[in-house]
Amino acid sequence: MSIKNNLTKKRLAKVLPKSALVGLEKNLSKNLVQKVIATRYGNPARDLRVIAVTGTNGKTTTVNFLNEILKEAGYKTAMFSTANIEIAGIQTVNDTNSTTATVSKITKIFL
Repeated sequence: MSIKNNLTKKRLAKVLPKSALVGLEKNLSKNLVQKVIATRYGNPARDLRVIAVTGTNGKTTTVNFLNEILKEAGYKTAMFSTANIEIAGIQTVNDTNSTTATVSKITKIFL
């Protein structure tokens, strides 16, 4: 079943309640879930510039340093690390204690 064949993106955003998005993640393929959630929230990733930090040790420290450098340079930033989440200067503890959150959580964070 294809989203294009059954519902237009515009209708999909109107039809799906926010509460249904979490349930979708458990029952549909990751690719389809990503498309549905992105459509529901207006495709926010379209304008994002992302820096990914990988490796065995030092990722949280590196991400925090990069975030501070970019903020000092005048950029609006968002950061998601194992320890904390910060969007536009507002920091919260990462209660999942993971760097791999659900698609819906990530999308909601960056709205």
